[in-house]
Amino acid sequence: EQTAPGGQPQPVLSVAAVRAATRTHTAGIAGANRGLGWVLKGDRWDASGDWMGPRSYGHTGFTGTSLWVEPDLDLAVVLLTNRVYYGRSGSVGVLRAAVHNAITAAVRD
Repeated sequence: EQTAPGGQPQPVLSVAAVRAATRTHTAGIAGANRGLGWVLKGDRWDASGDWMGPRSYGHTGFTGTSLWVEPDLDLAVVLLTNRVYYGRSGSVGVLRAAVHNAITAAVRD
């Protein structure tokens, strides 16, 4: 959100743009569930963990950083890591899922 004159928050993107970006554009591709720039829940690279819902989406980076959004909980999780510090052979996939599970479980009803 951006703040307009008078202090009222305004969305950066329209509802239609968000819907277009977060719906699947990879129907018919085995193991893929991708939006426009986003990995969607159920994709083979889904890092959301076990507790985020079916409308969650995110993006991961090579060094282990990630941004994952769970719109039904009004939740966004940013994880900043440096998995290449000790070399390029490591993975932070398990760490991402564990962090997302812990945070999502903490805010769910």
